[in-house]
Amino acid sequence: MNTTAIIWIIVVVVAILIIIAIILAATRGRRAANRRRAAELREQSDRQGIGVEQSDVQARIARADARGVRAEAEQHAAEAEQHAAEADRRAAEAERAESEAAAKESALNQRREEYEETRREADRLDPDRNDADRNDADQLDRDQPRQDEEAPRHADASTTEQRSADLSDEPPETEQRSDRP
Repeated sequence: MNTTAIIWIIVVVVAILIIIAIILAATRGRRAANRRRAAELREQSDRQGIGVEQSDVQARIARADARGVRAEAEQHAAEAEQHAAEADRRAAEAERAESEAAAKESALNQRREEYEETRREADRLDPDRNDADRNDADQLDRDQPRQDEEAPRHADASTTEQRSADLSDEPPETEQRSDRP
């Protein structure tokens, strides 16, 4: 082979080696740039991971707070239902007591009317009483207001005793007149 051919072969080999060296240098540069970029992305993802973990913790705390508030609201609702049921029970008890009191007052009024009717009948039939005495007694009965109309309704001992006396089977004692023959 001649020298020119050898020179051309050497030039081609050197050119190929230079091209390979350039390609390798470029590839190494790209790899180094990729490594730097990958390291930056990892740092960024680590920072984001910390933020995600903090957000997760905050979300869990918020969920726990919401469950606590819901439980408290349910407890208050249950207590309100209990109070409403107690109020309904007491209202029914009060209504029953009022009904019972009205029935007793009605029975009292009926017994009082029976007592007064019996007394008037006795006065009418009594031969020892004259018409003037009957008229005086009737006038006294009309002039004296009934005790249940006059007295305020208080639940003290004297009122309770008076009602007990009114409800007893015996009629109240009447004053005896000394002018009887």
